[in-house]
Amino acid sequence: MIEVSLKIYFSFRNRLDNKGKNTLEVPDPATVGEVLDEFTEKFPDFEDEIFEEPGEIKRFIQIRVNQKNITGIDGLNTELNEGDEIQILPKLGGG
Repeated sequence: MIEVSLKIYFSFRNRLDNKGKNTLEVPDPATVGEVLDEFTEKFPDFEDEIFEEPGEIKRFIQIRVNQKNITGIDGLNTELNEGDEIQILPKLGGG
């Protein structure tokens, strides 16, 4: 087992007891997708906040591991290591 943290930066975090940061113990190896699946079992509303449909992240949501966007790594299949932090935040845009 490894311990990873999940930090949420948008309005959903206000519905969590600990204001958006959760520590989870997950099997080793684990992927971002597996951690999100486990988290949505505890907080079912969370799934609708970030997924269009299972396995498809909403276009205005960005997921990072240790500050690196997972789309540049291996998406939801990005493997995690002990102590990694997953950040879920809205994409920012401007013009």
